[in-house]
Amino acid sequence: MDFPIFRDEIDAGLAELIASHASVAYCSQLVPSEQIVLSKTIAEKLTVPEFAVAGSDDWDLYPYNSLMVSIGWNANDDVFIPEETWGARYTPIYKPVSFMHDETKIIGAIINRVTVDVNGKVIADSDITPEAFDIIVASVLYAKWSDVILQQNMDKLIAEIKTGGKWWVSMECLFRHFDYAVQTASGEHKIVPRNADSAFLTKYLRVYGGSGEFDGNRLGRLLRNFVFSGKGIVDNPANKRSVIFDKTKFNPFTATQASINIFKRPSIITVIPQEYNMSDSNDLVSRLREDLAQAQARSDKLETKLQEMVGEAMAAQRQVNEKVVAELKVDVEDLTKEVESLKAKCKEKDEQIEKDKADVKAVSKELVEAKEKLATSEAAEIKSARMAQLITVGATSDEATELAGRWSSANNEQFGDVVKLFSEKHMMKHDDEEDKKKKGKKEDSEESDANEKNADVKVEDAKATESDTNASTDKGTELCKAAANWVNSLLKTSRKLQSED
Repeated sequence: MDFPIFRDEIDAGLAELIASHASVAYCSQLVPSEQIVLSKTIAEKLTVPEFAVAGSDDWDLYPYNSLMVSIGWNANDDVFIPEETWGARYTPIYKPVSFMHDETKIIGAIINRVTVDVNGKVIADSDITPEAFDIIVASVLYAKWSDVILQQNMDKLIAEIKTGGKWWVSMECLFRHFDYAVQTASGEHKIVPRNADSAFLTKYLRVYGGSGEFDGNRLGRLLRNFVFSGKGIVDNPANKRSVIFDKTKFNPFTATQASINIFKRPSIITVIPQEYNMSDSNDLVSRLREDLAQAQARSDKLETKLQEMVGEAMAAQRQVNEKVVAELKVDVEDLTKEVESLKAKCKEKDEQIEKDKADVKAVSKELVEAKEKLATSEAAEIKSARMAQLITVGATSDEATELAGRWSSANNEQFGDVVKLFSEKHMMKHDDEEDKKKKGKKEDSEESDANEKNADVKVEDAKATESDTNASTDKGTELCKAAANWVNSLLKTSRKLQSED
């Protein structure tokens, strides 16, 4: 789009803003078609009579009507003059209807339009431009959707439209140029062409962040070469003067929505040609330039003062920062020393801990060795005592050493049984030896008598003696077996007790 931008606008930093705002949203209220009784004249101008729907069988469409635009100023000081608006009267047809001006959410379309005068009568198409009129459009919403969520959203929207009061229609249009509309304090309207000489006025327009006034005059943006590009369904319009159509309050087909600030010809509007040299004939522009020069001088002075204040503030802040840095440097040095001291103390503690660990390890080793020596000493004492017990009951030194070593794991009670068993065995052996001695003496005393007896008697005596000896030997053998069985029983008991321990 060829949209001219002038040096004064570039210097004011408005170039990007102007280029990105080559469109206008114009709001009016929305009303369902069934709430409007159309006049026969207007109905004939719409595509389909009665309710302005696409067709009587199109039950998947929801029809509604709304004001597209009125001649005059809107709430944002955008100005629609008769000539430009009349030339764009056909452009709304077939344009999309979006939800909240979101191009990705197209929910309907505009199907027709009519123009009405201040009395609500249809204006016939001609080359003569009316002084004031409204453009009213018939539209439809797509009432049926395959997506469940989209269908729910549409059902809710249509229900709220029927209730009324919430939803508005925001007209969208695109334009390629604009001029300045000036309304004086006395109500006079003038048009000032926008060019290199007058472009400094752009920054005073409300749409570009200005106050909407200059030198006591109201200043508006007069749109040139525009087309209607569609409309959006919105819930919070900027133009509060636009109202939703309600047949009990207002019928857009029997009245007009034109602003009270309409342009009337020829007494009020003064059209100045684009190539007109305003510096020679328009004292308004001269005064504007003088004011601009004065304002620029004041701005330069304030800028100089601001730079001085900024320099002083930066110097003062620099001093504060230097002082803070110096204090922080001292704090850092103190903290560094404290950290180093703590590191040294930690190192000493670590060394002491290692030394203590070594001492504990050495003491532990000595304790183990002492325990081993004590156990060895106690074992030796117990062995000596047990050997003494065995020797007391008649054991030889070798026998005592062998038995004490063999029964070293037995407790005192068990070893006492061993001593008792050995004592009984030793006594039995001693008795056998005494018996043998007595028998030997008897045989010696009777030897002489035996010589006197005959050989048969000797033989019988010898047999008798052999029989007695065998009997004694058999008795000793039985005692030894009994003692061995008893000792084995003691050994089994000892092993069982050791395994349980």
